[in-house]
Amino acid sequence: MIILPHRINVEISKRILCSHQFSKMTDVQTSKPEVHGDSQIDIESNHQTAGNDTENSSSQHPSSSHAGPSNTTEQLTLANLSGKARRALIRKEKYKELKRKNKGLTSNPNPGYSIFSETEYYFENGLRKVYPYFYAFSTFVKGRWFKRTLCDIFTTEFSLAKEYDVETLVKEGHITVNGRAVSLDYKIKQGDIVENNIHRHENPVTGERIEVIEDNKDLIVVNKPSSIPCHPCGGYRYNSMIFILGKELGYANLRTAYRLDRLTSGVLFFTKNEAATRKYIDDITNRNVEKVYVCRVEGEFPEGEVVCEQPIAKVSSKLGIMRCGEDGKPSKTTFTRLSYNGKTSVVQCKPHTGRTHQIRVHLQYLGFPIVNDPCYNSLCFGPEKGKGGNYQLTDEQIHKLKEQEHNKEMWTVKGDNLDYPKRIQELSKEKGRDSEDLKDVSQVPEPDSKRTKLDSDVKSDTASVESFTSDCDVPCSVQTHSEQRLTMDGKPQPPFQWEKWFPSESCPQCKKQYLDPKPSQLRLYLHALSYKGPDWHYQTSMPRWAEPDWEDDTDT
Repeated sequence: MIILPHRINVEISKRILCSHQFSKMTDVQTSKPEVHGDSQIDIESNHQTAGNDTENSSSQHPSSSHAGPSNTTEQLTLANLSGKARRALIRKEKYKELKRKNKGLTSNPNPGYSIFSETEYYFENGLRKVYPYFYAFSTFVKGRWFKRTLCDIFTTEFSLAKEYDVETLVKEGHITVNGRAVSLDYKIKQGDIVENNIHRHENPVTGERIEVIEDNKDLIVVNKPSSIPCHPCGGYRYNSMIFILGKELGYANLRTAYRLDRLTSGVLFFTKNEAATRKYIDDITNRNVEKVYVCRVEGEFPEGEVVCEQPIAKVSSKLGIMRCGEDGKPSKTTFTRLSYNGKTSVVQCKPHTGRTHQIRVHLQYLGFPIVNDPCYNSLCFGPEKGKGGNYQLTDEQIHKLKEQEHNKEMWTVKGDNLDYPKRIQELSKEKGRDSEDLKDVSQVPEPDSKRTKLDSDVKSDTASVESFTSDCDVPCSVQTHSEQRLTMDGKPQPPFQWEKWFPSESCPQCKKQYLDPKPSQLRLYLHALSYKGPDWHYQTSMPRWAEPDWEDDTDT
C-alpha cells in the first residue's frame, strides 16, 4: 500500500516525459504560421484532415547551433524512443502520407481536380439517382480486424459479399493491402490500409428540392429531407447532403457540426470555415444548444411532461442498432404530447444528450415507437418491441433478426437488366470506331448527342429520354420544362440519359434490374424542428404529417 502511490507517480512521470519528447519529435519547423484544419471534414475517408502537411523536424543534425537544456530533446532520433513511442510516431507519419495520397477536399480553392465530377445525377419516378461509377474504398484497419484474413473481414463486416465473390476480388487484386495485392491467407496487421476498387452503385433518395433556410459567409442551413444522409456512408456518397450541396451549389469544403439520421428530416447546417466550425461544435458539445424535435408515435401518448433517462447501449456496430440498458451511456430526453387523432400522437421531443438514435430508442422503451420506424418499431426486439427494456432476446439474436430484414425492400432485384447487353454491345462498337472517328473529327460536324454533353442548355433532355424509352422497356416519365421540378441551383431536374450510362462487364449489379423504393420506405416521422444556441436560432415549419388531424394515406 505504501509503494503503490510511488509507482503511480513514476508511471505518470514517464508518460509526461514520453509525451513531451514525442511532441518535440513531431513539431513543425517552418517560418510560416501553422494552419490548423483539425475540424475540416474529409468526406472521402470520413477522417479529419489537416490544412497543411509539413515535414517532421526529428531529423535535425546533432551539430545544431541551438544551445540549452531543450536541445537534447529536440535532437532525439527514433533510437532514443521507447518501442511504444516509436510505433506511434511511425503510425502518425504513415497516416500523414495516406492523407497526401488520398486527399478528398482541400483548403486550396483551385486544387486542379474535383471529386464532384466523377458522375452525374438524374431524376426518375420522384427519386434522385446517380449513374454508376468506378471508386476505390480506402480505410485503416480496425482493432477487431487484426490477425484476420480479407475474406473473413469482408464476409462478416461488409455487405459486399452479398453481390461479389470476395475470394475472386482478392485473387484478381481488386482488394489490396497497402496498395499491393496479397494472398488469400494474408493476416491483417496493425497500421495496414485496405482498399477495395469497385463499380459503385448508389441507393436512390427522395427527389424533392432541398430548402435553404440561410446561406451566409459562415454556414449554410437547410431543411434536410428524409432519406438523404448528412455525409457519405454505406451505399450513399453523391446522394449525401455534402455532395449534393457541393455539386449543385459549388460548396467544396463544408464541415459538419452535428448529424441527423438518414431518415430524420429537419434543420441541418454545415459550416464554411474553421472559426465557425469551432464555435458551433463548442456550443453543441458544451450542451448550450436547445434542440426541439417532433414525431408521430403509435397510440395515445400520456399528457404532460414525460422524462426518460434510460442509458443507451449498442446492440450492433455493423448495423448501428441501439437499445436501453444499464451497460449504456447516460441519456435524457423530455417528451410532451402536442396532439392525438384517435390512433397516433404528435410528440415534442427535447434531447438533453446526443446519443445515437436517442429519441427513437427512448420512445421504444416507453412503449410508443414512431409509427413508421423501420428499425425500432419491430418485433425483432421481442414480442413487446422492447417496451420497458423487455427484449427477451440477446444482442446477438436481435442483430441476426435485424440483419435479415435490413433494407430487404429497399434494394430488391426485379430481374435481369435487359438493357445491359444492348448497352455493352453499343460501347464495344464505339470503342472500335474511336480510332477512325478521330481521323475525320475536324471535317465531320459534331452530332447532337455529343453536343448536349457540353451545352448548358437542357432543351434536348426530353428528346434523349424519348429516344431511350423507344429502345428499351425501362419506365421513365417525360416532363416539359414548366412541369419539371428544379435542383438546388434552379435548373430543371435532368431525366435519365442513355448515353451517360456506362455499365461494367465485371459488375454484377449492372446485370440486374432493381425495384425503386416506395415513398413510405424513404420517410420517417421524426423531424428536427429547431436548433437554438446562445446567439443563434434556426428552425423550419412544422411538417405536414405533424398536423393534428392528419392521417397517413401513403402506401405501406
